[in-house]
Amino acid sequence: MTLKKVFPVAEAVSVGCGLSLVALFAHGSGGQVVLSAAGWALAASGMVRAAFMDLPSLAGLLGIGPMTGRAAFFVVFGCVLGVGFAVAYRLHTGARPFFFGLSWVALVACLIGMAEEGVYRGWMMGVLEGKGMARAVVFAAVFHAGYKGALFVFSPSGQRTDQLFLLSATLFGGLVLGALRAFSGSLVPALAAHAVFDLVVYADHADFPWWVWS
Repeated sequence: MTLKKVFPVAEAVSVGCGLSLVALFAHGSGGQVVLSAAGWALAASGMVRAAFMDLPSLAGLLGIGPMTGRAAFFVVFGCVLGVGFAVAYRLHTGARPFFFGLSWVALVACLIGMAEEGVYRGWMMGVLEGKGMARAVVFAAVFHAGYKGALFVFSPSGQRTDQLFLLSATLFGGLVLGALRAFSGSLVPALAAHAVFDLVVYADHADFPWWVWS
């Protein structure tokens, strides 16, 4: 196996593990802050090393290009999926299925969700695309689920999280979002779907939940 074949997987693993390490100790103190910083360093080194690989342009890597009719169709389809998943999630958490009004928390949540898509369905899938799009979809979904799960491991006292549901839902959602990029040839549908999901889920939140700010 040549180095050229090894590097895409190695750099994706570096970024995926680094971000999971960041999430695991994001709410810690003392030595945990050092471990979180080490995670950032590991993720950054993977992205920097990937810059020396034989990759397309940044826009091509991230799946951002001219909006085609196919991509536009999947943007609409992704938004419908995002609303549907968000309503199902609100019902699961005991919230009202629909909301009235829009908080600034929801807008920030959209930006966070779009940033996640830029990393996992954008950069990571772009780096791994040469290994086969199906593998890239699964790989990105697994690392995204690992990142999300790690974020909830050390929860504050009194906060309980259904880890099995969280991991299952995030993995399933990641596969769907990856499929949106694969079938549309663009990152935009996944960005739109994740943004709409967060918008509906957090629309009536007055404050950030603890896993975002604590």
